[in-house]
Amino acid sequence: MSVSASPPGAVRGRADFQLSNPTVSFPAGSVSQVMVHVWVRAVFHPDDGAGPLPEPIHGEVQPLYSVRPITLPDGRRVLRVRASSDDNQLRFLSAAPLTAADAQEISRRVRTALRTEFVPVDVELDPQFAFAEFRGLGGGVTAAVALPVQLSGGPAPAGGLSSVTNHFLGSSEFAIAVSKDYVQGFLDTVVQKMRQAAAGRTFSAAGATYTASVSPDAPFDLEATAVSEFRIDLTWKHNSVGGVKFIVSFRGPDLVWNENYATVTEKSFSSMNLTEGLTYSYRVRATLAPGNDSGPSNEVTTRTWRWETAYSKPLATNDGVFAGDCLVQRIDKALLAYSGTGKKVRLTVRGSANPANAALAIDRLSISHPASPTPDNSQPQVWDSAASSLKQLPGTSLPGDGTPVVLAPIDFPLDKTQDLSVAFDINASNLSPTRKVTAGVGTSTAYIRNNTIEAAAPNRTPPGVLTSGNAGWNDRPGVFLVERIEVLTA
Repeated sequence: MSVSASPPGAVRGRADFQLSNPTVSFPAGSVSQVMVHVWVRAVFHPDDGAGPLPEPIHGEVQPLYSVRPITLPDGRRVLRVRASSDDNQLRFLSAAPLTAADAQEISRRVRTALRTEFVPVDVELDPQFAFAEFRGLGGGVTAAVALPVQLSGGPAPAGGLSSVTNHFLGSSEFAIAVSKDYVQGFLDTVVQKMRQAAAGRTFSAAGATYTASVSPDAPFDLEATAVSEFRIDLTWKHNSVGGVKFIVSFRGPDLVWNENYATVTEKSFSSMNLTEGLTYSYRVRATLAPGNDSGPSNEVTTRTWRWETAYSKPLATNDGVFAGDCLVQRIDKALLAYSGTGKKVRLTVRGSANPANAALAIDRLSISHPASPTPDNSQPQVWDSAASSLKQLPGTSLPGDGTPVVLAPIDFPLDKTQDLSVAFDINASNLSPTRKVTAGVGTSTAYIRNNTIEAAAPNRTPPGVLTSGNAGWNDRPGVFLVERIEVLTA
């Protein structure tokens, strides 16, 4: 190799050196790093005028490498090895006395060489290669490395070593461990096959004939979870892995057990077409054949979701038409009352109560909790909405004769510790009055801005910003348009 010009700080000359066979260790708990150990002995013969290096150099190079399987853009899977970016993890440990300056200089040159001159090439992996994942265990003379093996063939599942934290090798150099889940599943299969083979067999003794009957184990850990006002999902566990069916027993509001409510092959079941807000009980038994059932599982009882009225105030008087305006209704949290965990919200809204009036057209609605300070809105106004909670609803038309309109339920986890905001963009051609209630509504207030479409915007126009035909936000006490709030609770 010829060099036309020496880089800054280069030391020119000839070196005689010896390298040991490299060895590899795995830091305890590591799943992506390996430590290489190489002993080196070198004597440097500098060119005339070149700076000296310590003589001799004798010690161990200990570089730490990251080892990761990656997928290239062309779809190939490769193992990539790279030297650590942490200088403290690329070390030279001298076995001969060195000054601190010499040790630092040698370490610097070793790091440079490892990162620029000795870069391992990517190794392409076969799709079935199972050992791209590993985990270091222990240290010193008891150090070990765990590798995954998929006994059923194919690559092992990712993350399968996450629970391996210890080993018990003793003086052995190689061992195989099998997960308890695999062993349990294997034994369950064998026992189940034995039971199936024995069931129904006949034998004779002392002139009598007997038929073998092997009952399955009872299911256990039955759990029931309501997922709507009409459905409850069941899950359970069972020691058998095949050949067994499960019979679900059911008790409804009439308190009468239906022992053969459903038969399934899986360890789960969805109980459908139930009634809102009622309590149901379940238990499960396993069966190998008609009449050959296990005992029952544990019994579980739960309630379907139900609608609760969280707020209800009849609207008493008519108010402004507010054609083309944005009306933000903020409802005092002290008026919101319900039990359970809120899942959905359903609003009932009402317009004017004069049959001669035209319908009140709402172009769009939104529901939210009020805004709290954020980087985008450090000083929110009382009519602003929290962007994270804002949900939009389609527009609607409120009959002029005061007939209430029940809006479709919307996924909204109502928090009764916060005020509730409901925003309306009223159609610009509206001629019908709104309707409101002011008695017994606490601090509830409506905020109205002329010629504005902002129901769907969380950060609405701040005060003092005037536009054509718009004098800013006006507040009016009371609750407008919203007559009832219902919450679907679990």
